[in-house]
Amino acid sequence: MYNKRTLSNYTNIFLNENSLPSCPLNFLSSDNQSVGNASLIAPYSCHPELVSDSNEMQKQRGQSDVQHDMTNYPLPQSLAREREVKKLSSPFTLHSSLKRKAAFTLAEVLITLGIIGVVAAMTIPTLVAKYKEKELITKTKKAYSVIQNAVLLAKSKNDIIDDNTFLFDPSKTSAQVAEDFSQYFNGAKLCLDRNSNGCKDYYYDVKFATKEGGYSLNYPKIILTDGTNISVAQQRSCYRVNNTDCVQDSNGNCVTDADGNTTPATAIHTDCASLYFDVNGAKLPNQFGRDNYKLKVLTNSIKGSDWAPEGATSLKNILTGKDKLEYIKF
Repeated sequence: MYNKRTLSNYTNIFLNENSLPSCPLNFLSSDNQSVGNASLIAPYSCHPELVSDSNEMQKQRGQSDVQHDMTNYPLPQSLAREREVKKLSSPFTLHSSLKRKAAFTLAEVLITLGIIGVVAAMTIPTLVAKYKEKELITKTKKAYSVIQNAVLLAKSKNDIIDDNTFLFDPSKTSAQVAEDFSQYFNGAKLCLDRNSNGCKDYYYDVKFATKEGGYSLNYPKIILTDGTNISVAQQRSCYRVNNTDCVQDSNGNCVTDADGNTTPATAIHTDCASLYFDVNGAKLPNQFGRDNYKLKVLTNSIKGSDWAPEGATSLKNILTGKDKLEYIKF
């Protein structure tokens, strides 16, 4: 243990060196047995031997409390590199770095928008067309169901079971049948011809589904509240033979030989009447197989046409759940 006198001697020795500036030493002691900590301030202003002696004194006392202010010392290169790595690997620094790298230039944004525009121009028309077809399919199912229900209602009110001729009577005109049939649709409008009041817009041409040409459909019409247009064509007989027909392909075109000649064929028709219906009225496309179809009223049933130009394939797909329209755009 160093007593107060011993430390005082050391201090006098240091202070007697005129060539050396004094180093501030703070001794805190109230008795001869304990001495306070000695602190070195501003290390560069002190002499090494002082620091060394002071440290040695602290070691001998078992209390190495000398504090060095390292704020002005340069860090070792290895320690500086380690701190820089830790700084770069910090989640906050990494997030900031990634955030800066995630930015896009104006040119990149314009190029991206251009690509999106091209893709949209290629896909949107297809999506719109599919949506419109789906809408027409839904309307076709509804119109078909409404027509069938109207016939069933007529049978029920007239106590008829399997005979459609009570309503679609070959002895009546199309106008008479249309007038009778219209009574079984709620809120329906009857147009006997294009000159009837407010009926001109319901008369228009309808194109075939699979070949060029079409029908004018200048028959009496029943206009439903949802815009469905039903044309009623009453036949004079429920059994007819057509000897002027020809052998046809799947699209309804007459097959020709190498010389361009057709092969005659005989067609037998057993429908008592024909019902042509347009699911969206005068709106386009006005083509069989898309928004127009034909139903054949047989003696004891009603079924779709089996002739491709009249939309037979599309109607069959719809009624069997395939929900696919098959037609050729003209």
